[in-house]
Formats: sequence, C-alpha cells, structure tokens
Amino acid sequence: MKRRGFFAVGGSLAVGALAGCSEGGTETPDPDTDPTEFLPELDGWTLDDTHRQNAGIVGAEAGIQGEYTDPDGEDYTVEILRWSSREDAEDRTPNVYDSGWAVVVTHGVFGFAGNGPDVENVRELLAASSALSESIVSDAE
Repeated sequence: MKRRGFFAVGGSLAVGALAGCSEGGTETPDPDTDPTEFLPELDGWTLDDTHRQNAGIVGAEAGIQGEYTDPDGEDYTVEILRWSSREDAEDRTPNVYDSGWAVVVTHGVFGFAGNGPDVENVRELLAASSALSESIVSDAE
C-alpha cells in the first residue's frame, strides 16, 4: 500500500531549482526552477509515478510528488514544494509535513519531504536530489 501525503489527498504540489550561494557544498536552488527538476534519481530505484501538487492550498507556488520503489521492492514517497521566499520555506514546510513524514528538509525556497519503511533509505533518496546533499539532509534533522 502506498502512502499518500496531505497533498495527494487534497491536491498536488511541486519543487525545485539551483542558483547562487553555497550551502553545505551544494548550491542553493534557483527559485525559478520547476520542482520536477529536483526529483531524486538513484541507481537501483524506480520512479514509478509523479503527481503535480495543488501547492496553493498551503500557500506554496508549485509542488510535485514522486512515488519510488527501492531495489528491495519497498515503496517510498518524496514531495517537493517551492515557496515564494526562503522564510516561507523555513516557516511553512515543517507545518505542512508535521506528521507522517520521516524526513523533512528546507533548502533555499524549497521544502522536501520523504517517507518510507526505512528512514536511512529516505535520507539516501532525498540526498540524491540535485538540489540536496547528504550533509544538507543530515543537518536538517
């Protein structure tokens, strides 16, 4: 059974981008990037489906949800939201993903959330996003 986030039930969301200042060895995402560009790509994992999120429901500009299967056949979900400012991302992302999400990360104007049966695999999956790194994900917790 695949878990659905708040937005999968209420609508759809999106994420992503790369820009200028350095943070944890990875550039801060460009605020104009389509969140789809930041869906993780990880060897051995399959991106089974994507859903645009109705990000406006929570005040975000765009959002995307990706449903993944790991090499062992376990299901994982990643959601990415693009906010209008870094402050909105930092203030609102934790509230949107306050329950039921194993890992929540903000970076630039983007909020990332991941869920699945193994928290270490969730961290690894999120760190595979071109907008994040292992250090950014671990520093967020």
